[in-house]
Amino acid sequence: MQVTSTHTEAADTTVADTAADTTAQRAIQIDQLAQKLHQERLQAEQRKPPEQRTNPTVLWRQAHREARTQVRNEVIRARAKEATRKAATNVYADVRAAVHRNRQQLAPWLLAAPYAATGEAAHLLATYGSGSPLGMSAVLAATSAGASYAAWRRRLASRIPTAFRAKAQAGLGGLCGWTAAMPLVPPSGQAGMWLSLIGGTAYLGLSWWRKHDHPIPLADDVAAVELPAVDVPSPASGEDDDTTHIRVHGIIQAWHGRLARKGGPIEGSTLTYVGSNTSVDEYEIQLDRDGSITREHLRQKQMHARIALATGVLENKLSFEDTDDPARIIMRHLVKEPSTSYDGPIVLCDGKPIHSRWEITPGSTVDIVYGHYLDGRGHAAYRVIDAGSVNSMFVLGGTGSGKTKLLECLAIGLRFIGAVIWYIDGQGGASSAALDDHAHRRFQFSKDDPGDDPGEDQTDQLATMVNAAMQARNRELRERRELRNRYTYDPARPPIIVLLEEAHEVFCKKQAGGGTYGEVFGQFGQQTRKLGVGFVAASQDFDLTSTFGGSARLRSALLAGSNFAAMRLPDKSRIGMLPASTPALDTIPPKGYGFSPFSARESALWRTANLDASGREPGEWMADHDPAELDAHVADAIGHSRPTAPAAGSTGAGGAGASGADGPPRVVRFPAAAATTVDELTDGQRRALAALGGDAKSPTTLAELLGITRQGAAKHLDALVAKRRAVKLEDGRYMAR
Repeated sequence: MQVTSTHTEAADTTVADTAADTTAQRAIQIDQLAQKLHQERLQAEQRKPPEQRTNPTVLWRQAHREARTQVRNEVIRARAKEATRKAATNVYADVRAAVHRNRQQLAPWLLAAPYAATGEAAHLLATYGSGSPLGMSAVLAATSAGASYAAWRRRLASRIPTAFRAKAQAGLGGLCGWTAAMPLVPPSGQAGMWLSLIGGTAYLGLSWWRKHDHPIPLADDVAAVELPAVDVPSPASGEDDDTTHIRVHGIIQAWHGRLARKGGPIEGSTLTYVGSNTSVDEYEIQLDRDGSITREHLRQKQMHARIALATGVLENKLSFEDTDDPARIIMRHLVKEPSTSYDGPIVLCDGKPIHSRWEITPGSTVDIVYGHYLDGRGHAAYRVIDAGSVNSMFVLGGTGSGKTKLLECLAIGLRFIGAVIWYIDGQGGASSAALDDHAHRRFQFSKDDPGDDPGEDQTDQLATMVNAAMQARNRELRERRELRNRYTYDPARPPIIVLLEEAHEVFCKKQAGGGTYGEVFGQFGQQTRKLGVGFVAASQDFDLTSTFGGSARLRSALLAGSNFAAMRLPDKSRIGMLPASTPALDTIPPKGYGFSPFSARESALWRTANLDASGREPGEWMADHDPAELDAHVADAIGHSRPTAPAAGSTGAGGAGASGADGPPRVVRFPAAAATTVDELTDGQRRALAALGGDAKSPTTLAELLGITRQGAAKHLDALVAKRRAVKLEDGRYMAR
């Protein structure tokens, strides 16, 4: 503290001394000038008569006042001159800095500048001089052509990237012609010539400006940050070292000057350049282990936006991936759209690509690749078959995110492996024409109430067929012990995959008898996996009530295989059930980008294949592969699965007794009831069963209908469940079988 006080006192003393010296000097100047003026006035007074002379004291005061005014004006003029000099110096420095910072963008204009100056000088000489315009044009043509050739050989050829050389050569040829034509143009044609020069230079420079990002303008305190040299690897095709270096160095400088500085939002962190591929720059963020910022903070939308603002990069061009080290995060900058051309489905059997469904061996894992990570290290895939089961998948994405294209990509792969595809669209078939036309079975969907027009909605029929297929496969597992109570892939016993577009509309649709179809599909639960049945659901919501129809069991079944694709979704209110580690979905670029929150690389951004760029329609890709045929067990069960409305003593679907029912089919919600006769029920249980009817009811509602206590109603309901005459739903209500 004493040292600080001493330094402060010394600094104050120095300032005071300097001010005192300045004041003393000014006082001396005023006195010297006043004495001079006083002498001049005395001499002038001596030439006057004695009675007209002014008192010497008054003369001194006048001289002193005039001297003080002159000295003050001189100081003001000196200060104004110094301020003008500093302003001119600053403007000159700013212009130089701006030109240096924009040298990449100014390159086309700098190339055209000497030709423009030469051509204008030749025009003025031809107009107001005595030379021949034609001769001057010939001389300029030869001179400019020779100078251009020499400049190209010595300097320009080595500095201009290959992608721009053709336009640069065309520009040089045009400039030579423009320069040679200027002596021949009359003064009235000058405006047209200059417009042609400016327009031609701008047109030829468009591709150059598109390729060269503008450097990030940095404040003085940021620009002064000392950084280690940035090691830029060999440039990607179409890009040079200088462009990459400017972009990378600008981002690193902005990071350390604006984010990592003392008091900054990510104080104490460091940003290191790792490398680039054709579309992505990769950096490593090292957080301060003693600081308060963790990688959880970087996942927050607000921090994401601050990083984008500080580095001058669009928010949806940045992505972050965690590593095994909690203080180390990978940041990726999407420089340009990656090449995602589609050449056909990529299917992996035990991690190795295959070219035919017949190469899939029993007991192996089967993956369908639907995206590639932007860093080029790996892919995102749907694990269709794994450990004796068929997995389901969920795709989350808003309008324009690309989820329909992802479904089409998956459908092509499913067709490749010989899976049977059943398709239902919550938009009534407006989402994908390819799936609508080429799925093995398409089910119509209508948002109207079940009783309005059953012929326009086949959701009930879909659930019935899934139930029938499961029962057939279940019987087969009991009959064939060699299957070991699990699903083993066989082209003659293909998996059944139900694709649901806008699945929230399907799952939340009300049944005629009460409840939602989400509860229906949820009752199938985990049994679908070992029976070779899977669901691929795409939706704009991820909420228990508004997405899965209130069925937690359905949600668990869809996520059991950890197959989840999260694409762009601006509405945060729809993603409350996602893991906390999921990156902000409103920062994902649109049209095919996404994360896989339940995978090993949950925060790595991937891009789906661009089916539109393949030159073929998705339906054509699907048609390249022969459709699968259902095995006899399932085909026979589906052919006889036309259940009637379930009553209290219903035996369920899939049996022969239901095969002759007329009218639209109704889904059998639950497995067949046990063969319990009415005589085995008590009077109270019979009355409770009759009161349940076809709707789901809570114990409180049933107690009010029967005029008994809630505890008594709950006791009757539990007894009916034990005797397999009723079932308890997930929301606590009960329903007759």
